[in-house]
Order: sequence, then structure tokens, then C-alpha cells
Amino acid sequence: PVGDIKIAKSVKGIDLILGGHTHIKMDKPLLVDSNGYKTIIVQPGAHLAGVYQIMLNVNPETGAIKNADGQFMPLDPDRYPPNTSIQKIVDGYKSSTQRQMDAPLGSSAVEMARNSTGEGVIYNWVTDTFRKRERTDMGITNTF
Repeated sequence: PVGDIKIAKSVKGIDLILGGHTHIKMDKPLLVDSNGYKTIIVQPGAHLAGVYQIMLNVNPETGAIKNADGQFMPLDPDRYPPNTSIQKIVDGYKSSTQRQMDAPLGSSAVEMARNSTGEGVIYNWVTDTFRKRERTDMGITNTF
């Protein structure tokens, strides 16, 4: 969580950063000290495989966090089955949008595979598109 640490060290007064963009799973909270001010950082990983539960003990007079305790909680469907009421709402949205979601946006003569290694035709296409649009010599994208 390098970016979260940089933010915590650069901006005084942040008590808690609920990160996630990097898809890093943190089993325990990270405490970052920036000139005596402490920031708690947690990240639950990727693809909703889990969530982070964090309990904050806050001083009611000052609003300062006295202490914190957190844990990563895997979202095991056997342990946490879907809520049937919510699932009905989700299913309703899915059925009303399925035709639009299934409609092709375009086509390619080659497979536009996406992988997590940072290699792939789709990444080259995205950066080439950036370069063409912005008329630059280089285009960069992250591959997370």
C-alpha cells in the first residue's frame, strides 16, 4: 500500500485510510506514524474475496482515535450466504439490463485477453489509444 503510506505521511490529520486500489490483502492494520500523528491503513484485497472489519475506540471529547482493532474477514459464501431480499433486487437489475450488457461494443481481429502479469494485447491497445488521442510518444497504464 505504498500510495496509502505516502498519503498518510503527507497529509496530517487522516485517522483511517480504507485502501483497496492496489488489491493488496492486509491481514492486520498498518499504523503509519507521521511526525507524531498516527494513521491506520487497511486494505481488503481484490474481487470482494473479503472485507475489513475495524473497530475504532474514539475519545468522545476530542474525536481522537484512542485505539483500533481490525481483522480481514473472508467472504465465504458457505459461511455468509446471500441475503435473499437483496438478491431479488440485484436479480431484477440484472434481468432488466442483461440485453444491453450482452451487446457487443466492438470487435477485434485478435483476442484482447487481460491477465494479471502486465502483459497482453489489451494493455498495448489501451496505451496506444492514449498515445494517439493525446499525441504523445509514450502511454502508461497500471495492470492491476
